[in-house]
Amino acid sequence: MISVLKCFYSYVQKTPERAAVVDRGGERSTSYAELAEVSARLATWLLKQGIGREKLVAIRVPRGLDFIACRIAAMMVGGAWVGVEEMMGAERIEYIIKDSGAVLTIDEEVYGEGMKEEPLKPEQWADPDPHDMAFIFYTSGSTGKPKGAVQEYGIYRYIMDSTHRAIDRWDYLDY
Repeated sequence: MISVLKCFYSYVQKTPERAAVVDRGGERSTSYAELAEVSARLATWLLKQGIGREKLVAIRVPRGLDFIACRIAAMMVGGAWVGVEEMMGAERIEYIIKDSGAVLTIDEEVYGEGMKEEPLKPEQWADPDPHDMAFIFYTSGSTGKPKGAVQEYGIYRYIMDSTHRAIDRWDYLDY
């Protein structure tokens, strides 16, 4: 299991009722336990669709709980993700899905199907290589067609290490 999921799972175990995601303008609050369950249900659905190591899914759900859960689910199965939003426009969305090679698009309908599954157990979570594809971000495309920047799973470790160092320094700041 990759370190970011170990950290997530540890936090779920220590503070299951703590708010993990607050979205819809503050109207909905989702606990860490609920986020873990939703993500694990989606992960089971993704596995049943053949998503695993370096298989890319396009995430086309609103930002907030649903988007975060899809990203975590992709990590749980060792897959990769690319995010698309309606505000991008249909042409850009089509381009990104095709250019990225996404084999599946998770939209609100698919998301609902995933909620019918049994949650994937932590011992079943993938342990991808640090050099496996984790996600793709696309440029704005201001100079022509958008270009995808592939990130590997190793980036999660870098992000965690950097965040921990920054938080350690924040303890000494006087605001």
